[in-house]
Amino acid sequence: GEGEREMLEAIAESPNVTVEILKFIAAHDENGIDIVIYNEKFPIEAIEELANSEDKEIRYNAAMTGKLSAETLTRLSEDEYWRVRGTVAKSQKTPPEVLAKLATDEKYEGVVDALLRNKSLPSELFEPILKRAQEEDAKGAVAPYKTRPADGGEWRAPPARLYWNAKNNAAGNPKAPEELLRTFAAQGSGDEGWHLRSEVARNPSTPIDVMQALAKDESAHVRNTAKRELQARDFGS
Repeated sequence: GEGEREMLEAIAESPNVTVEILKFIAAHDENGIDIVIYNEKFPIEAIEELANSEDKEIRYNAAMTGKLSAETLTRLSEDEYWRVRGTVAKSQKTPPEVLAKLATDEKYEGVVDALLRNKSLPSELFEPILKRAQEEDAKGAVAPYKTRPADGGEWRAPPARLYWNAKNNAAGNPKAPEELLRTFAAQGSGDEGWHLRSEVARNPSTPIDVMQALAKDESAHVRNTAKRELQARDFGS
């Protein structure tokens, strides 16, 4: 119960470690749970049990393994710890109706915004989440750090740019609606908005005609990305 972390890591990494030893560490040393829970030998039923722990960090680690059942993920979608809910939001195993409910979660950063990176996100949820990002930006959300002008001045937290991040995450998601991808592809020109268009060019679900247009984009970042994707699809640029 008081094993040194380096020793626990050595035990967990040993090819001779048994399931019994891994379960013993998990049961008797909370500091070792995040070490053994990711071991390929650690049984799924034991992970499911840890998902019921009263310790929020243990529940979080259980969710992070990606091995929990859809039923357990559904239960954890209402967990009091936002990092647990955020992990559920990212899981492609989470049922669509649960993802829809998470889109209305009280915490945008870390939970709602995580949905846009989920490749199982229903297409009808993209617009509501993007609208939510705009609303959060309008509230004056700021980044969790401070900067100041190069020529000096007061240290201030910069705008969080939640909508900017949301658009880029949505543009790279294969489940994004075609109309949304076309809208993003038409935004900006040259160095303006190149990051967003580059994400569209990287998206395997982007229509061929849009991809061919992006292959002629003024920005090399966009142009080259689109050309590589077209080659991967066996289409000429």
